[in-house]
Amino acid sequence: MSFKKLFIFLIFLINKAFGISTFNDVDVLEKNKLENITLNISPDSKNNHFYNPQLLEKALNESIQAFLNQYDDGYQSPLDIYYDTADLNFSMLEDKRKETINFEDFLKSEFRSLINSPETILSLIKADEDNLTNFNLSNFWIFNLKIPLLSDFSFWCVISKKDSEPPFVFGMN
Repeated sequence: MSFKKLFIFLIFLINKAFGISTFNDVDVLEKNKLENITLNISPDSKNNHFYNPQLLEKALNESIQAFLNQYDDGYQSPLDIYYDTADLNFSMLEDKRKETINFEDFLKSEFRSLINSPETILSLIKADEDNLTNFNLSNFWIFNLKIPLLSDFSFWCVISKKDSEPPFVFGMN
């Protein structure tokens, strides 16, 4: 193998390896069909917190899935807040349309459309002063979701860094 071919091969390998080990928030948003939301996830240079890209990407994906799918009337998740609006919208559908879709699918689809807006901000909490929850940042990834088109609530998703607990979503006013 000539030096030139070896050099090109090494550059290709390095680029490929770098691509695998970096965090790509755009890919996560695209996979979840939320390309328009504003994402505020970056290393906390003030506290020198740098994250393993694969773990951060996994946690971000889990938080998005939890925000999009979890609802329990007692915890005021985003879907809890949107539920009544979706119920009203569903009741106004033509009967023929209602027969082709169940309410839960309708709720989640409408909610995804609502939050897929640049006004919606998803942030990773990096510093104790920004953490308004009772969860420790050393043990949990904590994400904050603000959806101005829905309410003035702040929604939180807490993800165990040790995978010891399922994601927990709740809202606070």
